Amino acid sequence: MENNNVSNTVTAGLQTTQSGTTQAQQPVISVRDIFFIFINNWLWFLISLIVCLGVSFLVFKLQPVEYTNQASILLRGSGNSSSSSSQSMDVILSQMGGVTSGGSLNNDIYILRSSPLMVSVVNQLDLNNTCDRIDFFNKSSYYKMPPLHLSFYNRDVENEQAGIEVRVTPRADDQYDFVVTSLNGKSFKQKGSAYYNQTISVTDEESFSVDKTEFFSDKCIGSKYCLAEIPAIKMARRIATTLTISRADKVSSIINVSYTDNNLKRGIEIIDTLIGAYNEDVINDKSMVAKKTEEFITARLESLTSELQDIDGRVEKLQKGSQLPDISTASGTLLTTGTRYSDEVAARETELTLALYIKEYLDDPANATELIPSNLGLPDVGIQSMINTYNKQLLSYQKLVASAGENNPQLRNTQHELDVTHKAIATSVENLINSTRVRLDNAKSKEQRTRRQITDMPTQTKAVTEIARQQKIKENLYLYLLNKREENNMLQAITVSNIKVVESAYMKKKSPKITMFLLVGIVLGLALPFGIFYIINLLNVKVRSRAEVESVVKAPILGEIPAKPEERVNDEILVTPEGTDSITEAFRVLQSNLSFFMQESDKKVIQTVSTTPGEGKSFFALNLGLSLAYLGKKTIILDLDLRKRSLSKTMDRNNRRGIIYYLLNTDATPEEVITHSDASENLSYVVCERIPPNATMLLLNGRLEKLLQYLRGEYDYIIVDTTPAQLVADSSIVNGFVDLTAYVMRMGHATKNMLPLVQDLYDKKKFKNMVLVLTDMQIKRKGYGYGYGYGYGYGYGYGYGYGYGYGYGYGYGYGNEDDKKKKKKKKRRFFN
Repeated sequence: MENNNVSNTVTAGLQTTQSGTTQAQQPVISVRDIFFIFINNWLWFLISLIVCLGVSFLVFKLQPVEYTNQASILLRGSGNSSSSSSQSMDVILSQMGGVTSGGSLNNDIYILRSSPLMVSVVNQLDLNNTCDRIDFFNKSSYYKMPPLHLSFYNRDVENEQAGIEVRVTPRADDQYDFVVTSLNGKSFKQKGSAYYNQTISVTDEESFSVDKTEFFSDKCIGSKYCLAEIPAIKMARRIATTLTISRADKVSSIINVSYTDNNLKRGIEIIDTLIGAYNEDVINDKSMVAKKTEEFITARLESLTSELQDIDGRVEKLQKGSQLPDISTASGTLLTTGTRYSDEVAARETELTLALYIKEYLDDPANATELIPSNLGLPDVGIQSMINTYNKQLLSYQKLVASAGENNPQLRNTQHELDVTHKAIATSVENLINSTRVRLDNAKSKEQRTRRQITDMPTQTKAVTEIARQQKIKENLYLYLLNKREENNMLQAITVSNIKVVESAYMKKKSPKITMFLLVGIVLGLALPFGIFYIINLLNVKVRSRAEVESVVKAPILGEIPAKPEERVNDEILVTPEGTDSITEAFRVLQSNLSFFMQESDKKVIQTVSTTPGEGKSFFALNLGLSLAYLGKKTIILDLDLRKRSLSKTMDRNNRRGIIYYLLNTDATPEEVITHSDASENLSYVVCERIPPNATMLLLNGRLEKLLQYLRGEYDYIIVDTTPAQLVADSSIVNGFVDLTAYVMRMGHATKNMLPLVQDLYDKKKFKNMVLVLTDMQIKRKGYGYGYGYGYGYGYGYGYGYGYGYGYGYGYGYGNEDDKKKKKKKKRRFFN
C-alpha cells in the first residue's frame, strides 16, 4: 500500500512538472527589468544599433536590383473547366471502375517548367552566353547589348556540359587581361593577356576568343567583366528554379507565370518566349494527331480501292457470262425486301469492319506508344471520347519523359493513367464488336429468311446479289473514309492552341528596398544585445536563490544553510558548541524555527528527504542533531537511507550492530543498536551497518514503528535520514511515522523543473508537515554580518537585490571565526 502511494506521488509529481514547467521556467523579467536593461547598457545597444545599420546598408548595396515580372494565361480544357470529352471520359472510366485522369492543369504547369521548353527559350534568346560587369558592390547584367562577346570553341561536340567562364579587364591598347575561372563546370585557373579576336587555347580540346561589340566604349576600359558560355540545359534549369508558376485561384484555369531577373527586358522576354514556345508545342501535338489520322485513312483508302476494283471485275464478268438483267428489275418487290435487309447487313458489317480496324491497331505491339487514329466516326461516342483523351495523355507523357526522370511521381501517375485509358478503350472496342456482331447476325437471319423465298432465282443471280452487296459495303466505307479525311484536313488547317494570354508579361515589383533593410537593421540592433542578455539568464536552469524557490513552491521555509567555506568543503561536521561562524549560526536560527512547527510535546520525529542525491540531506541531519545536542536537547539520529548509508559512513566506521540488525531480529532491543556519541552527551545515533537486499520489506515489517515508539519516550528529538523522494518508496514508508518533513534543496544543484514536483508534493500532502531547508546558499557580505542575498541580477551590467539577515532579529555583528582564526581542519569523532 505504501509502495503504491510513493509511485503515485512520483507520477503525479512528474505530471505536475509538465503542467507547471511554464511557471517554473518563466524568466523573472518585468517591464521595469527591461527598462533597466536598456538604461544600464545603453552603450552596448547603441554600438549594436550602429553596427547592424551599417551591415544592413552594406548588404543592401551588395544586393543586385531585381525585377519580378508576371503574366497570366488561360488554359482551355484544363482544371475544373475541362472539355466535354474529358468529362465523358471520366464518366466512362468511373463506370468501369477505373481512375479518372484529372490533374491536367497540374500537368500543364509541370510542362511549362520542363527542360525541353526551357532549352527552347534559352536557344531562342541566346541566354547561355552572358556578360556581367563586376562593380564594387554587385554585378550588372547586359542583355542583347553587351560591350564584349565571348566565343567558346569545343572540339568535343558531344559534351553537353561544355562551358567556360572568363573574367576580362579591357585595356587601352586593344588588349585585355583575362582569368579563366571555370571550365566545363569545374574550377580552373589560367591568367594572361590577349588581343581582341585572338584565339586562346585552354586545353587541347577547348579554346576561346573575346571580341568587342558595337556597344563597346572608352568607359569600358578598366572595368571588370565576367563573360560566360553556359550549357543550354544548365541555364534552362537555372531559369526553371527562379520561375514561379501557380494557379490564380482554386476554381479557374488561369495560371500566373512569374520570373525574377536583374534585367527588366530579359525577364519580360523570357516569360513571353516561354508562353510562345508552349503554345507552339501544343499546336505541334495536335498536328501530330491529325497527321497520324491522315496516314491511317490514306492507307485504308488505298486498300479499299484495290478491293473495289476486284469486285467490279467479278460483277462485270458474272453478268456477261449469265446475261442477267438488273437485280432490282428481275426480283421485284421480293428482292426489294431482301435488299433492305442486305442494306442493314452492309451497315452492320461496315461498323464491324471499323471496330475491327481499331482493335487490330490496338493489338499491334508496334503501336503501343503511338497515337490512336481519331475522328473515324465510330458509332459509339464514348469510344471516340476515350481515344481523344488517350492521345492527350500520351502527348503529356512524352513531354514528361523528356524532362523528368524515371522515378518521377508525376511520370508514374501519367503512365498509370495511360494504361487505364488504353485498357478501357480496348474493352469498349471489344464490347462494340460483340454487340455489332449480334446485330449483324440478326440482320443476316432476316436476310436468309428472305433468300429462302427466292430460291427459285437463278444461282447466277444470287452470286450477283452477293457480289453487289460486298461492292456496296466497300463503296460506303470508301466514301465514309473520304469524308473523314476531308474533315481531318479541315481540323488540321484550323488548329489553334488551348491557351490564351490573359495578361502579357509586365513588371510586378522591384527589389530590394532600402527601407526594409534599415528596419531589419534597427530590429536586429536592439534585439541582438537584449537576446544575448536574455539567453544568458534563460540558460541558467539551476535554482540559485530563495526568490526562485518561493516563486513556485509555497511550502514554508524552515531555514537556509550557507555554503561551506572553501577550506572545509570536504568536511561534513561544521557545527561547533561555541562557534559564531555563519553555518553554526544558521543551524541555531533553524532550531529556533523548529518550535513553530513542533509545538506539541508529542511531536519529536523529523525526517530529512530531498529530490535527488547530493543535496545535503545527510549533512543537514548530522549538523542539526549536533546543534540540538549542544542546546541541551536529547537527540538521536537514525540512518534509514538503507541504499547508500552516507550518514553511517560519516558517523561511525566500526562494523557494529545497527538498524538492519534490529529490523531483522524480532528479539533485538533498541539498546543493542543505539550508540552514544563522544561529540555530545546528549547525542546518540543508530547506524545502518550494511546494505540489505530487501530494504523496502524491512521497513514494512513493523519493527521500525516499535523502535520509533520507544525512542519517542527517551529523546527530545529524533532525526531520521531517508532516501531521496523520487528514487524509491523508502521515504514515503518512513513518512508515515514522522511529525515533520524537512525537504532539503541545494542551491546550484537543484534544477528549476524540480520545483513544480516539490509544490505538488506539498499541495497533495504527500509528506507530513512539510517544510523546506535551503542548503549551499551563497553569502554576500554587507559590511557587517551576513545576508543571504538573492535578487534579480542578470549579469549584464546591473543588479538589484535584497537579503534576508540571519537570526530573525539577531545575527548582525557576528564575524566568521573560521575566516579570522583559520583553524586547522578537524573532524569530530562519533564512535566510542
